[in-house]
Amino acid sequence: MTEKAAEELLDEHAIAVFHRAKAVKDMVSSAFAGETISGDGVPVTVAALTETAPQFHPSESFEDEQSYELYKQAKNAAMDLLARREYSFGELTERLKKRFVKCDEEQRSSHHQLILSALQSLQQDGLQSDRRFVESYIHSRINRNHGWRRIQQDLYPKRVSSYLIEEVLQELDIDWFSIAAECYQRKYAESVIADAKEYTKRARFMAYRGHDASVVNELLTAYKRF
Repeated sequence: MTEKAAEELLDEHAIAVFHRAKAVKDMVSSAFAGETISGDGVPVTVAALTETAPQFHPSESFEDEQSYELYKQAKNAAMDLLARREYSFGELTERLKKRFVKCDEEQRSSHHQLILSALQSLQQDGLQSDRRFVESYIHSRINRNHGWRRIQQDLYPKRVSSYLIEEVLQELDIDWFSIAAECYQRKYAESVIADAKEYTKRARFMAYRGHDASVVNELLTAYKRF
């Protein structure tokens, strides 16, 4: 085959590929415009293809429709609670268990798992966060002049990781002495401490509020007059 003949053959092949690609493009464009296309001589539209395609429904991933309904109800109930304030994962679990797990022993485990699945879904979507709950709780208690010991103690029953509590307390870098001073002045103003009995009484009050002993001693010493 001569060089010229080879070039002509390549040109014919390129032209054929171009026309084939254009035909496919036109066929797809017509389909999305609602027109019929012919695939192997059979007229069909994209709408028809969509109708015959298998449709996924979320309930298919559950054992039965009843399980799916419980999952939805638990998720919606949790979202209603979270719309009012932050909740820990553990708090929501206990609340939803009391509300939805009212069945025999055999079903209790599966219902509990459905509740956990619903909460995990909210957690993945960023609608529930234990870290955000801890931060919110700490700030609300600081506004009440509580010390870190009281805050930490009150958070434990909320079923939050102790590691997370300590981590957030450190990250927030709070001036606990200033909070203790404000707590003390709200209660006692600028009154001095005349004797050991009064000193012990005030120290006990500050400890109940959760302030560290070293902070309390430093603070009370400034008002000590005996």
